[in-house]
Amino acid sequence: MAPWGAVGYTAGPVPLTVGEFVAEHFRRYARHWKPGTRTVNRSYLRCQILPTLGGRPVADVDCAEVRRWHAALHATPAAANRALPILSGIVRAAEVDGLRSAGSNPCVGVRHHRQRRRERFLTAAEYRRLGALEAARPIAAAAVRLLALTGCRQREIRTLRWSEYRAGTLPSPAMPCCRACRCRWWRGCSATPASG
Repeated sequence: MAPWGAVGYTAGPVPLTVGEFVAEHFRRYARHWKPGTRTVNRSYLRCQILPTLGGRPVADVDCAEVRRWHAALHATPAAANRALPILSGIVRAAEVDGLRSAGSNPCVGVRHHRQRRRERFLTAAEYRRLGALEAARPIAAAAVRLLALTGCRQREIRTLRWSEYRAGTLPSPAMPCCRACRCRWWRGCSATPASG
């Protein structure tokens, strides 16, 4: 990464705010991120980070302020926990660009909020609707059944390839079989009943 001044921007007499730094950081580096990452990061910035910290000088954001900001988001613990590493990355980039002293990241040591495990199962009525869908859209119905049976994320099923199918098990060793047990499919899942 080039220092901030090397790309024509200097902090000058007026300190650069978090919002201003984020705008320039995204302009320079967002093209290297996957589209989904760009969208998610922008959303967390817009909804969680910038409303509170956007007007603050990037060099002045301290640990106490980050702790207060994170604590204030307790009503949405998942969003708060996901926004924290995004803010940490922004501060780290400000350090690299010379806008903060090295090792001054105020996000270090901030504890994540506790979260409840979220599980969602199809109801009997939803399974009946899925059965009715099968005649009209068999591929879509099969994908939904696979999602329901495996606990995989939608994108994991949409991007699944035949090469990841191994003797009756899915998917590749790199992907956990389900969120409940985090084991690997190709080894077999202790959460599924034994066949026989």
